[in-house]
Amino acid sequence: MTVVLDSSFLSDVRRGDPGALDLLERLARDEEAALVPSVVVAEYLAGSRNPGSDLATLDRAAVLDDFRVNDARAAAALSRQMFLRGAFPGWIDALVAGFAKARGDLRVVTKNVRHFPESPTLSY
Repeated sequence: MTVVLDSSFLSDVRRGDPGALDLLERLARDEEAALVPSVVVAEYLAGSRNPGSDLATLDRAAVLDDFRVNDARAAAALSRQMFLRGAFPGWIDALVAGFAKARGDLRVVTKNVRHFPESPTLSY
C-alpha cells in the first residue's frame, strides 16, 4: 500500500515525537511506500534548520513527487466541498488532500486529521 506523508508527520519525526516514530517504524515494517508531494517538501523545508540535510534524508526515505494538474483538479473539487461546509483547512492541506485523492484516494499520514475531512487518514 502507498501513503502520502503530511508535513506535520515529517516535522514530528524530525523532532523525535514518540507517536510519529512508532508509526514510522510500523510503516517501514509493513513496507508501505511513502509519497511526499512537492508542496509538502516546500512546507517541511521552510521549517527546517538544515534544509539540505533534511531534503537528502527525505529523498532517501520517500518518493518526492511533483504536484500535477490532476492533483489540482482533485484539490479544487475537495476545496469547494470544504468551503461549503465551513471546514476549509488551508491551501497546503487542501493541495495534499487533492494529491492523495488523485493518486487513488491514498491515506494521508498526519497528526492533524481534522485538516483532512475528505480524506482517509492514518494518525498517531
